[in-house]
Amino acid sequence: MKQTSIDLDGKTLLPGFIDAHLHLTISGTNLLGVSCIAPHTRKNLFI
Repeated sequence: MKQTSIDLDGKTLLPGFIDAHLHLTISGTNLLGVSCIAPHTRKNLFI
């Protein structure tokens, strides 16, 4: 495995963080509402 070294001249490099989380109260509240979006398939017509 080839490794590459990059001189950052004293600067700090941090990895990109992906925050994948869910707000349960908002998600639960959304389930109580009516979806006004047209279904893409006939299978999704009735939940």
